[in-house]
Amino acid sequence: IDGGANWTRAGNFPSDANVGNPKLAISPSSPTTLYAAVPDRSTSGLYQLLKTTDAGNTWTQLSGMTIPDYLVGQGNYDNAITVDPANPNIVYVGGSYSPDMLLKIVTNSGSTIQNIVRISGDANNDASDVLGPHPDQQVMVFDTAGRLLVGDDGGVFRLENPGNNTPTAVNWTALNNTL
Repeated sequence: IDGGANWTRAGNFPSDANVGNPKLAISPSSPTTLYAAVPDRSTSGLYQLLKTTDAGNTWTQLSGMTIPDYLVGQGNYDNAITVDPANPNIVYVGGSYSPDMLLKIVTNSGSTIQNIVRISGDANNDASDVLGPHPDQQVMVFDTAGRLLVGDDGGVFRLENPGNNTPTAVNWTALNNTL
């Protein structure tokens, strides 16, 4: 509250020994709604995925669904999270390679999880796969056109229609031509 000169724990945000390096995302359409992807300090797997709707005074763990460990032991580095710019009840998370490496999570009363995976014949999961994001996501943001951008070990990829209920590889554009 003072430009970062002093810091205190926000509300009931967990402070136990399991809390690793959390990543935060603020809803553009509802700035009092925030999400936190918290890795486990010792395993670097997913410890908790939290939400607050009162600017951090009260944090609740997302419930009503089983969230897979999308961090897969690399959550203190590979941990990306962003909120849909138009809907504070939709959060996107990504982490390390797994079958569920990118997830779209709807947190309203009909809590659902949607995998946003690439479809490719690239068994090595290397940067030559231009059909979709590479594993090991570190950052996610939305551009001004409402498209999801993912920064990972393979470069930058754009999901053309994140609102689509069945995203496939054809929805992704690699933005790595000049990288």
